[in-house]
Amino acid sequence: MKKIMKGELMAVLMSLVMVVSLMPMRTFADDKQIVSEVDALEFEAPVVGETPDTDVVAPSDAAYSVRDESKFNANKTKYVTWRDITDGKDIYKSDIENGYTFFSGHKYEATVAFELKDLSNYEWDEQIKITAKMNGNTMIDAGGEFKINSIVVNKDMGVCFVTYLFESVKEGPGFEKHKIRINPTTNGTVTSNYDKAVAGAVIKLTVTPDEGYELDTIKANCVIDGHEEEIDMGEEYKFMMPNAEVFVTATFKKSVEKHYTVTIVNPIEHGKITVDKNSELSEGDLVNITVTPDEGYELETLIVKDEGTNLVTMETPTSFKMPAANVNVDATFKKIAVTKHTVKFESNGGSAVEDQSVNDGEKATKPANPTREAYEFEGWYTDEALSNPFDFDTAITKDTTLYAKWKAKESNSYTVTIANPIEDGKVTVDKDSGLSEGDLVNIMIMPDEGYELETLIVKDEGTNLVAMETATSFRMPAANVNIDATFKRIPVKYDIVSGADGKWFKDSGKDFEIVIKRNIADHKCFDYFVGVMIDDEALIPGVDYDTRAGSTIINIKAAFLQKLGVGKHIVMIIFDDREVEMELNINKAVPVVNNDKTQKVNKDKTEKANIVNANKKPNTADESNVAIWTVLMLMSIAGTVVAISYRLKLKNYR
Repeated sequence: MKKIMKGELMAVLMSLVMVVSLMPMRTFADDKQIVSEVDALEFEAPVVGETPDTDVVAPSDAAYSVRDESKFNANKTKYVTWRDITDGKDIYKSDIENGYTFFSGHKYEATVAFELKDLSNYEWDEQIKITAKMNGNTMIDAGGEFKINSIVVNKDMGVCFVTYLFESVKEGPGFEKHKIRINPTTNGTVTSNYDKAVAGAVIKLTVTPDEGYELDTIKANCVIDGHEEEIDMGEEYKFMMPNAEVFVTATFKKSVEKHYTVTIVNPIEHGKITVDKNSELSEGDLVNITVTPDEGYELETLIVKDEGTNLVTMETPTSFKMPAANVNVDATFKKIAVTKHTVKFESNGGSAVEDQSVNDGEKATKPANPTREAYEFEGWYTDEALSNPFDFDTAITKDTTLYAKWKAKESNSYTVTIANPIEDGKVTVDKDSGLSEGDLVNIMIMPDEGYELETLIVKDEGTNLVAMETATSFRMPAANVNIDATFKRIPVKYDIVSGADGKWFKDSGKDFEIVIKRNIADHKCFDYFVGVMIDDEALIPGVDYDTRAGSTIINIKAAFLQKLGVGKHIVMIIFDDREVEMELNINKAVPVVNNDKTQKVNKDKTEKANIVNANKKPNTADESNVAIWTVLMLMSIAGTVVAISYRLKLKNYR
């Protein structure tokens, strides 16, 4: 792509390139157009790092001077030094003048650039103020032939550059102005900062697509010496005006809508963050955030950033509009600092009431009414004069003292009467006469053995039920009180606590013991015992069974049980007030294995050990078979020793 450049300007532009190359500047975002004034030009310092437009060649015989009248911080210990970049000369500020003047004798330089040295020691506290003159006396922008197109301040790395760009305002031979022609467009517009301009002027195009459209193509062309040439504009659509008309064409296309997402950073502790929509979002869509702290916590920080970790501007504290990027939302929660208040209760001579610690904004709990001899409690008040009653639905927001109000009781005396007769139990009170309204009366209830309280009725003389403080206490109303009660028998129950399994084996020679407890007065359980029946036949005490006290203990003798057939039998244990039934299972005798070590094992290994027939076993009561029993006992001991030895050996092996 060729750049437009007249031959006679080549030498001048080469000088300009050398000047600009010495300046550490970034691309200038926007032109600064300076409004002319008679005495001075004032402007705000541009963004750090901005770069001036491409320089314009000044006409010959143009000499100009620039005076800096900007104010620096006071109490300076050293003066500011400026350097004329084109001459490489240091220019020192006068220690008397508030400003100082720079001179440039370069007639063909359109840009005057100075470097402010030692910037780290100073800062501006007002706007930059510039006074510029042409040829020593003509004020630029004050009716002269030239005007300042732009003034740019670039501050970077402790160095400041001030650049002045001049432009001819007079049209004539050598300074012809040419038109910038912009072809009509659809779905957007293109405008220029000039309708026409002299060669060398900086042209900037502004591209504005309609909603839903974006720029597709843009070109600028001119005809030089009969040849059409395309002008390089760059991404900012800027170019230097050639010495010819410029034709601009542009096209626009529908924008492809991009969609973005919102992600909640996890985990978020002590709370929850949600959004009303988190996907298929377009740039500009409004997103609402719902913040839900855990109980006892509150939001501390809410951080909304795009993928490039840039903070997203919030519309409200909990809403934002989508940028052209995905968004991440993070939050932290902190524990709410709970403020507590103390509520004190001044009883004014009554019984003490414990203070309460109440969270700010919550309610105090109404305590039980205090008591005071010969007085009636009338309520709690917020003032010592007892004129403002306190409402316990009131939120507590500060330390509070409440005061009890009392009313002297009338000197009436009342009694408590117990109804007679009360059967199956007894009722008494701790005091039954000389009572005043509000006195606490405690009732003692003593059921007879085997009975329990069924009803307790406390009424005043007008047969109105008296409110109970507890199940067995009340406060005296302003009337006498009558107390009545009824008792009911507790159902008697017998439980088998031993022998309930009901198992007995033939030939065991053991008695079968049954232990029975009574739920009421168990120490008298044996007194209620009558007898035992098995299968509806009464057993003979002292022959078939024995009994003894300690609950009720029954031993059915082995001799009797031996007579019963194998199978289930019904045992009925009879008491004066109840019968207890259980099952007794008579089982066959347990087989005894013959462990005679002299017995040979059958070769086919199918022969089993001989089982001694129970009918051939010696009777345990037969003393003539002591030798046989001794042999069996020794064999059993030997077998046990062998088993234990084997287990120890197995354990050591493991």
